[in-house]
Amino acid sequence: MMLEPGHEFDHYQIIRKLGEGGMGEVYLARDQKLNREVAIKTLRSDVFGQVERQQRFEREARTAAQINHANVTSIYDISHTTIDGQDVSYIAMEYVQGKRLFDYLTKDADMKVIIAVAEGIAAGLAAAHKLNIVHRDIKADNILIDDDGNPKILDFGLAKPIDQVQLGDEGDATNTVSQELTRAGKIVGTVSYMSPEQAKGDRVDSRSDIFSFGILLYRMVTRELPFSGDTNVSTLAKILEAQPDPPSTRNKNIPPELERIINKCLRKDANDRYQDTRDLVVDLRNLRRQFDSGVSDSVSGVSDAARVRVYSMKFSNWKVLVGVVAVLIIAAVGYRLWQGSNSVMTVAANQNTLAVLSFENKTGDASLDWLETGLPEILVTDLAQNNALSVISRERVIDRLPRDKRDNHTLQDCMKAAGTIGAGTALSGSYYKMGNKIRIDARMEDINTGKILLGEKVVGDDPFSLVDSLTAKIAKSMHAEEGESRSAGVSSLTSSSPEAYKAYIEGMNAFSASLMQEAEKKFRQAIQIDSTFAMAYMRIGMAKNFEGRQQEGIPYFRKAKQFEHKLPPRERLLLDTYADIWLNNDFDDAFARMRVFVETYPNDKEGRAIYALLINVFQKDTVAAYAQLDSSLAIDPFFQLALSLYTEVASSNGDYDKAIYYAKKIKEYHPKSPEGYSLLGQYYAHEGRVDDAIEQYSQLAEKFPDDPGSLTSLCNLYVQKRDFVKARDYLDQFRKRHSDDPVHMRTYYRMLADLENWKGHFHAGIDYYHKALQQSLSINDSIRIQSDYQTIMAFYHRFKMDDSAMYYAQQSYRFASGLRRLNYPLSIVAIRPEAAAEAKPIFESAVEDFRKRLPSDMWPLTDKVSELFHSELEHDTAAMIDAYSGLIKYQTGDQLGSKREMAELMVNSGHFKEAKPVLEEILAAGTSGSSAYSYIESLYYLGLTNEGLGDKEKAIELYREVLSYWKDADIEVEPLAESRKHLKQLTS
Repeated sequence: MMLEPGHEFDHYQIIRKLGEGGMGEVYLARDQKLNREVAIKTLRSDVFGQVERQQRFEREARTAAQINHANVTSIYDISHTTIDGQDVSYIAMEYVQGKRLFDYLTKDADMKVIIAVAEGIAAGLAAAHKLNIVHRDIKADNILIDDDGNPKILDFGLAKPIDQVQLGDEGDATNTVSQELTRAGKIVGTVSYMSPEQAKGDRVDSRSDIFSFGILLYRMVTRELPFSGDTNVSTLAKILEAQPDPPSTRNKNIPPELERIINKCLRKDANDRYQDTRDLVVDLRNLRRQFDSGVSDSVSGVSDAARVRVYSMKFSNWKVLVGVVAVLIIAAVGYRLWQGSNSVMTVAANQNTLAVLSFENKTGDASLDWLETGLPEILVTDLAQNNALSVISRERVIDRLPRDKRDNHTLQDCMKAAGTIGAGTALSGSYYKMGNKIRIDARMEDINTGKILLGEKVVGDDPFSLVDSLTAKIAKSMHAEEGESRSAGVSSLTSSSPEAYKAYIEGMNAFSASLMQEAEKKFRQAIQIDSTFAMAYMRIGMAKNFEGRQQEGIPYFRKAKQFEHKLPPRERLLLDTYADIWLNNDFDDAFARMRVFVETYPNDKEGRAIYALLINVFQKDTVAAYAQLDSSLAIDPFFQLALSLYTEVASSNGDYDKAIYYAKKIKEYHPKSPEGYSLLGQYYAHEGRVDDAIEQYSQLAEKFPDDPGSLTSLCNLYVQKRDFVKARDYLDQFRKRHSDDPVHMRTYYRMLADLENWKGHFHAGIDYYHKALQQSLSINDSIRIQSDYQTIMAFYHRFKMDDSAMYYAQQSYRFASGLRRLNYPLSIVAIRPEAAAEAKPIFESAVEDFRKRLPSDMWPLTDKVSELFHSELEHDTAAMIDAYSGLIKYQTGDQLGSKREMAELMVNSGHFKEAKPVLEEILAAGTSGSSAYSYIESLYYLGLTNEGLGDKEKAIELYREVLSYWKDADIEVEPLAESRKHLKQLTS
């Protein structure tokens, strides 16, 4: 039926016809009741004439009307009326003034615009999918771009709730396969955008929309459809069987990350696509922000733009970058990792999903208490090898319990929690002692009905063989024998010794509480019993890294890799990721692997938390990092790793209020862990709340007397209060407690050197730096050795002893590896500018190595370092300042080092007005980010700045402060000599 302009029905007046489609015609009309323009879609009577269909359609459209999102056209009304004696059904929708998708995206459309439009479309879909609504007809014709450039998805009025959608339903209004295949030789748009499950008439869900979106996105960047045939049949055959040409073969300008997103959307198996549209939105948002920032896409396929801290040291007029990237990433990833694979949302129960609950110790033998948690862990490892079963761990179930029931819960509490995360059945039981043997009584029951599905007793002297026997019986009972994929028992994936596994479980309990020394002790017991226990080796390596002993951790990662065939799949992927970080320093691969891990185990709380950290480090996307951490905390609100990383992400972005909030949560939730005290002290210190920080570290020292960080932190805090006597007292306590540990004694001597530097006792200071070096040499720790040589080199250069400085620069280079090799060419040019010919090839080689190890999105960092290098060779101060300004943009967290160097260059070139706020910011931070020399030197430069701006009184005050520290200096260093000179001139 054709409606003419001016025709009225209900409270609508037709203005003009906008178009027509397979379901009916679309008109622009005026809603006379609300005085607004709307789009009226009339629906063909032959499609919706039947009462049953009419009622179902109205019910589904009302469901779709719940969607309230900027990228989805709103549905205002759905009804039917009589026009000229004919029944007419219609939908009144939001009228969008704009262009069709491909009228807006011209052939030469900028990639940034395409990505922004794609992000909007995906966001609209995510809003619908959140309500369990699937569109089913995503295609170009159903996308409009409004006048502000925002995409709008049309025709959600034809959507269905996910649990009702099945293309083969009789009478389904969009059963396009059966309808369109009758139109020989004609390619209909809907067919070209179908998912494989739609094409087969299978049940569809949100992942079908994701496939259709992938087709649309492919066409947006290539102007071609990925699946196209001469007939509908051939097109559908390609959708079902053919792999599309890579988008980059049709458009060479496609960023690799965008190609990865498209390919993931177009996976044939829905389980291989994005499982949550929100993850698709996050990836597109990250890519769009990357383009907004002007950073090119990674050729490695890792899209995230990197931001790193760059640490620097003063070298007269030149600044040598120290640590560059490796220091940041190795330290930043040094956080506590816990095991756990957990579900976020309440889902419908599945009978093939088995929750493994607790086993009660009925032996009367406390030495067997470990089996209460150990047996469920072993069972989960064994059952997870069965592809036909979905297994939920005991830990995952307990994560769902309220906090007050975690340590005191009943079996019914756990059964109820297991049901909320999709378990249809639950396994629990008890174990007894029969002489030298153990008897396990296991029962499996239906969570909903309480019906006992399996009751088994197994007896033996080896828990692993008992578990293997029990696993086989469980699989048989659940009709899942065909899913068995293992050729050996659970001991082949853990340890051959129950005693070793017991020690490992106890070690993990300490590990999760950040009690690293206790954890390491237990892990060592495990490998003493079983020298092939890969998981124990991996966790020792991690504990070493978290204690700041990266060099000592390397052999353990190598051992774990040697026995990685004994790791379950999850731990093997984790090992590969952590080995890339700490063993190989290959951060590009590490980030890619972590992304794969999260995709493979989307409900794993550890993976989500670590991925959040990497996003923050490599991408500096706080929103995306918080989203991952929120997912982790949704799984387990008390998960210590996620809480810790919340503080890290917040503090690295300058939000210390949020960091303090989450540090307090750690202290409240985990009072037996030192971490809450340590983090609160750290963030209070950053905020200048020195007394509050002292209180936290004092509590830490009292409750955890073996924690070395409490005493060194108290020493630093009393330095900030300028109470050097008390600072030295805490340092002496530190030496007495840890004199047998070379790593701690190295820390002692370096801090002692800094205390001497505050007094201007530079000869004593350099002697202590040499003693620190000897401690590093005694344990052959190349990372610390290289750093110690670098420190000594810097001091000799300050003392104008350049031959010695060059010698120690060369020694430092001998022990440098990976990213640290970049320091040497920067150092030698700083010491001897005439050595440029020697430095250039070394620098270029170091930059090449940098690029191999890091995502290409981090390469702009090397561009800035290169600018700094070449501007020094050309004596171009303005270029050096600009390079430092660029470097600061790539830093996360503490930027004081680079800002100090930039400010000093500004002062030396007479840019006092620009330098003053930077120097005041540095000094306001106190000594938390400075050595004694750097802090006092900054006082001197601020004195020069105020003098240059005409504030002589302030300049005099600052010069006098320099002299108050260094009045008894044994070397007339430049800041001291110049302060004395300027003070005399201003007061004479």
